[in-house]
Formats: sequence, C-alpha cells, structure tokens
Amino acid sequence: MPTRKKPAPKKTTRPTPRLRPPATEYTCPHCLARVLTGWDDDLMASKHTVDATPVTALGELEAWESGLACFELAGQRISWRDHWRVATRPASVVSVHPAHRCHLHLERAPQTQATQDTHWPGRPDQPPY
Repeated sequence: MPTRKKPAPKKTTRPTPRLRPPATEYTCPHCLARVLTGWDDDLMASKHTVDATPVTALGELEAWESGLACFELAGQRISWRDHWRVATRPASVVSVHPAHRCHLHLERAPQTQATQDTHWPGRPDQPPY
C-alpha cells in the first residue's frame, strides 16, 4: 500500500510588522510637566508615560534607584531599557527617558538648541549642518 506524503507547510513571505502609534507629547495634569505617552516597542506592549526631557547616565542611575523604569526614545518609538541595553548603549549615546513620577527631579541631559528644535525652518535644499 503506497504512503502519501504530507503537504509542505505554507511559507509566509515576511512576518507581520508591529505597528504601534508613535509617542505623543502631553502635559501632566498634576504637575504640569511635559510627558510622552505611548506604547513600548515590544511584542507584548504596554502603555507608558515618560518624561519628555532625557536624562544623563547619572539621572538614569537615580531613576533605577527610585524604582522607575527607563526607556529609549528612537524617533518617536519608546523601547524599554534592560541591563543589556544599559551596558551596550549608554545614556551618552541614546536618548534615555525615565518613567514619569510627579515632582521627581533627576539629573537632566543638557538642553542644546538642536534638541529643543523639532523642525528645520530653512529651505529643503539647505540641510541643517
């Protein structure tokens, strides 16, 4: 009696991308601080509210000691920072934002004109060098 071969499983062309809405800027209703609210870029994402101003490496350490999680902001996406990311990508290289807690003052990264401006007012043929 001949045996039948099982059909080959269907191959997917590419995995479905995780489309999360970007983080949006709000004002905290309790302390009137600027905060960013959005979904972290993870498979099982949860909504987080982080401070809008980045912190230094010392500020990140203070946030961890206070029991606050820290997040990276890449573009407009929030990514949770674990001990692997802290070691490989320090706060001097990426934009690190702690979870928001009202009236908690951490050491902030210096505000330069480049971090305060969100758009380029010049013409498109003149890049901002």
